[in-house]
Amino acid sequence: AARLLETFAEYGVVAHVALSLIRKTLDAGPLTEEGLRTLDIYEIALDMCRQKKTAGQNMKNPAGLIVKIIKDPYSVLGEEVIDSARRTFRQKEHAIFAQQELAEQRALVLEYEQYRDEMAQTLFEELPDSVRTNLRREKNDLFRQQARYDKLDAKAREQEVDDLIRHDLARREVPPFEKWYIRRRAQQTVLPF
Repeated sequence: AARLLETFAEYGVVAHVALSLIRKTLDAGPLTEEGLRTLDIYEIALDMCRQKKTAGQNMKNPAGLIVKIIKDPYSVLGEEVIDSARRTFRQKEHAIFAQQELAEQRALVLEYEQYRDEMAQTLFEELPDSVRTNLRREKNDLFRQQARYDKLDAKAREQEVDDLIRHDLARREVPPFEKWYIRRRAQQTVLPF
């Protein structure tokens, strides 16, 4: 609604007229079928003005065109144009929601990976020195069999061996993503408001 008000103002619709249009829609309920249809009509009217402006057509009174379309959309545009535009809007909405859901999933995976790395580091640091030394020796023996072992300097080898140990600890000791996610959701529901 706020974006519609701004766009109405850009095209010269007087503030009190724009507010009255938006208020009626919000009072009727924007999530009802009638409210959604009305908001779509507003978008269609603004989109018509955008298209005319982009095409370079001279519009003397874009605000008048917008209000005319809003007051009687079916006689000005026709039912087929309105239905087609509404289908396009719904497709865009679904695409936006899908992108948003994908972004949320990626953020969750990154958060889990960070948690997993931190837990593996903590577990590695908590290992007794004798166990850590034995694990380093085992991983170093395995690492020696690879051709790139000789190409790395001593510091890089040590880092690589420690990374292998942390990776094994994460695989064995850190809960899998599904369990972590369930715990995370449970903690969110327990948190005070």
